Amino acid sequence: MAADRLIRARATLQRLSDSKFFTGWILAQGEGQIRLHLSSAQGLIDGDKVNVEVFLEKRVASFPSSVVALEESGAILSLPSLIRYRPSEENGRIRVQNVYGVLEVEGESLPITFVDLSTQGIGAVGGRALPRGTQGTLNIQSPHGEMHAHVEVRYCKAMTGGTRYRLGLSARFDGRLAQGRWHRLVQSWAA
Repeated sequence: MAADRLIRARATLQRLSDSKFFTGWILAQGEGQIRLHLSSAQGLIDGDKVNVEVFLEKRVASFPSSVVALEESGAILSLPSLIRYRPSEENGRIRVQNVYGVLEVEGESLPITFVDLSTQGIGAVGGRALPRGTQGTLNIQSPHGEMHAHVEVRYCKAMTGGTRYRLGLSARFDGRLAQGRWHRLVQSWAA
């Protein structure tokens, strides 16, 4: 099957020579190539053969590739003309920028910056550690209107330096209007 638009999708690479994994986000897709931002490209070299999985909405794209070039925080990979797809129960995450919200939890307002979105969840960065299972309300201002969601912390990890925390939030939007606005926001980034 021909390649879908893969930009902003989460990707996992596995090097064939030693089975080492690398994770990141697809930043650009061009004729026969994709450009990725990787959490750590340490150890990758030009010419490395890798298997790539890209997590899309309700499916996973997978294909063999090779490293064409390394960049400061990522790599350029070859993109074959034929890609295999398989169903997935997970909702694909989409990388976003300049999307913010306020998390109301335990009587406190915590500003957060969104890092990725899916139809049922949010990856964000905030200034406070929150235990798994903590519940709260998330307020979001978007071009599609104001939204409120009931959220639950699925994970919280300290980032380098220990003053910022990576949060995984499951989100449930009440009402048809809020759900519609949320889906429009997610789709606007997927387009």
